[in-house]
Amino acid sequence: MRMVPRASSFLLFLLPLSSWAFHCYEDTAIENEQEFVYEIPEDKPLDNKADWMNYQMNYQVFGKFNGNPSKAVITAGLYTAEDKLVYSMTVDCAGKSWRSDTVDKETLEVTEVYEGKLETECAAGGEFDIWLKVHQPHLMNWIFNGEALQFDLLQRDPPRPPRPLKVDNKYTPEDTAKFEVTTNGKGAALERFTFGKCVSWPDSLRTNCYEARKWVQHRSKLFGGYEDVEGKFRFGANMQEYAPLCYFDSQYYNFLQSYVHPDEESRPSNMYCCCVDMVTGAITKDKNGDDDCGITGKLGAAGCSRSCGHNAQRDLMQEAFIAYEEAVKAEEEAKKEH
Repeated sequence: MRMVPRASSFLLFLLPLSSWAFHCYEDTAIENEQEFVYEIPEDKPLDNKADWMNYQMNYQVFGKFNGNPSKAVITAGLYTAEDKLVYSMTVDCAGKSWRSDTVDKETLEVTEVYEGKLETECAAGGEFDIWLKVHQPHLMNWIFNGEALQFDLLQRDPPRPPRPLKVDNKYTPEDTAKFEVTTNGKGAALERFTFGKCVSWPDSLRTNCYEARKWVQHRSKLFGGYEDVEGKFRFGANMQEYAPLCYFDSQYYNFLQSYVHPDEESRPSNMYCCCVDMVTGAITKDKNGDDDCGITGKLGAAGCSRSCGHNAQRDLMQEAFIAYEEAVKAEEEAKKEH
């Protein structure tokens, strides 16, 4: 595995993170760059690359509009070893527009898949994020700043529900050799990249579980509104239960996270449960120096083999509980007044 800059005269520094993400294969800080390439590791976790790359894989990029972003252009995509396009997206801040492209399997030409207008403008000083979710070989979707870069559904015979339209891509995710993301250097810079069958959220939210939870759910398959959040439903990246769990809806993380996304070792039907730091949400280590996580099995969260009581911080728990009680009381009194 190597991570290298793409045709850049700048040295790209790659810093390992104490992750505010759950169980990612890669979580890397980028020092304010305009270009980044992640080469898919050849020593795959599974012998079957197709199974690993084609199903439930997440690519997430975090960045910042560090100047006037009115002319910023951001492009991200999957490519083969021969630089053939698998699937890409481009955001044009000046045109307030976006598009996605692939190589058509019939014509072998780069072809536009979708195009549209951004709902929210690129904001100077603001953060941005890119999320590519690979659900299946021809079912992939981009999300930019919480906006699904996709629309229209394939209507299927009941009882099968509608689903996003198929991407007629010549090259599939299993053909991917690298993920590339670039900006044109005009007001947008890259800060972090995560990869794997996992969920991550911005560094700026790492000490605020409640806001991190809402951020993840806004990009999830959540239908309708919940906790003041609108999800992306069929165009979401993950099921909403894979958002971080917060102690009494506070800024503190539950020391036991019982809904951590399955990966290549647990298989789809088995979630993880993990012990985390209540302040940062970082997964802590067990006595062997490994992530303190267990596989829940068919019992779901009830089958967790961890209690994680050693991570419980009583003062934070008391603070969160008191704040929760006060909020409930205030809500009840407000109802009486009306």
